[in-house]
Amino acid sequence: MNPDIIMVIVRLTLGTIMVYHGWPKVQNLKRNARDFEGKGFAPGLLWGTIVGLVEFVGGITILVGVYPEIGAGLFAFQMLVGTIWKLKKRKPFIDYSYDIQLLALCLVLSGLGPDSHVFVTLGPVLLLNWSVALAAVVAAIAMVYLPGILGLPEGRWSGASHH
Repeated sequence: MNPDIIMVIVRLTLGTIMVYHGWPKVQNLKRNARDFEGKGFAPGLLWGTIVGLVEFVGGITILVGVYPEIGAGLFAFQMLVGTIWKLKKRKPFIDYSYDIQLLALCLVLSGLGPDSHVFVTLGPVLLLNWSVALAAVVAAIAMVYLPGILGLPEGRWSGASHH
């Protein structure tokens, strides 16, 4: 099979999944904020909105082929943070295996570059190199563990009380 066709399938699959999961988040930001607060990502409105926008807007950019490697890179970081957070919480593999699959699709798109049917691109392999990958892993670990190091309540990015 033509590698370009495979990349079209990867791009359309990833973009569709992102839009599907992002739409409910951007559609109801308050409910999404409560969900994020409940998971320990405070302030929930900030983190929930960022995640919703990365998924929904990033998914659209991937689908239509406008800088798809940026959307894939941001979503890869999100999946990395989610996986590390679930590992920290000692969640079973089934809870984060889907995150790893999506991370892999993002890495394929970011690492190999998008297919030839995109409208605007930064070019292949511009975003995914070892220094960027290492920085993303360090940042993801910091996102998960830094609140505890700073003495904030378990996994919380804000010292405000949560009811």
